[in-house]
Amino acid sequence: MKIQQYCFGGKIGFQLRKKFPNLTSNLFLNVQRKKSNKIIKKYFDTQDISNLKPLFVSIETINRCNGTCPFCPCNIREETRPFYEMPDKIFKKIIKDLKKIDYSETLMLLANNEILLDKNILERLQYARKMLPKAHMKMFTNGKLLTPKIFQYILDNNLIDEMIINNYNSSSNLTKPIKKIWDMYKNKNINTKVIINIRYANEVLSNRANSSPNKKGNKIVKDYCALPFTDININPYGNLLICCCDAKEETNLGNIMDNDILTLFNNEKYINLRKKMKHGRNNINFCKYCDFNDMDTRKTLMLNKMRRKR
Repeated sequence: MKIQQYCFGGKIGFQLRKKFPNLTSNLFLNVQRKKSNKIIKKYFDTQDISNLKPLFVSIETINRCNGTCPFCPCNIREETRPFYEMPDKIFKKIIKDLKKIDYSETLMLLANNEILLDKNILERLQYARKMLPKAHMKMFTNGKLLTPKIFQYILDNNLIDEMIINNYNSSSNLTKPIKKIWDMYKNKNINTKVIINIRYANEVLSNRANSSPNKKGNKIVKDYCALPFTDININPYGNLLICCCDAKEETNLGNIMDNDILTLFNNEKYINLRKKMKHGRNNINFCKYCDFNDMDTRKTLMLNKMRRKR
């Protein structure tokens, strides 16, 4: 396959997000949540909430980003967390736990960070790939540190299945480091799925449970969210956070060094969270103003799991 470029809504969509950021954000998220509610509700009704396996695991190996995106609470201007890198013993414990359950769903070695800031990330990707050959390894990067050498190393060693390079710019043009990758590889066939995602640098997205710097929510959201049923988010300390929107690490559902990952994912805290979410986000203090929706990948994973259960 060949490296691709993608821009949601094309050039018109890019300009609309640029000129009407709040309007486009709210319209998109409202449509997405309405589309997702039936699927999420059906998933809730068909699952044993005390015996779930994660469909999406995010491991944040370093809690830093080099981006300046105003919609992100972890951009370099907003960052308030003490710097921390995940110790190797925590990382390997997570991967070994996933190996024990023969994990074959989506795995990302990032959450609210830039993956390539981790100096050991290539070795960690290699270790995860070796231990979890069935997992779908996915990577997001802003491309600032993505050199042709690193890119080729990832391809040569088959470290990931899918790479999303977010091209943040005030125009729809490629930034210099990403353009270099594009020019070198646009006519080559590669085994990894690579998409350059054209993004408006100053756009408004979701309020991320009111942690987004450029969008706050004051309206209670009653829709469902699948993440307590589908996702595990682990910060560099090994703590399991409620979801990727907890950029400031306000929640803690357990620590990976205290038990195996599957036991933690079905502990009392998670079960109580799921019971509340079955009645809507408004029943959970952390979630009640959150308009975040990232169901594109999870919808497919949830539908596949429900089909397998029949």
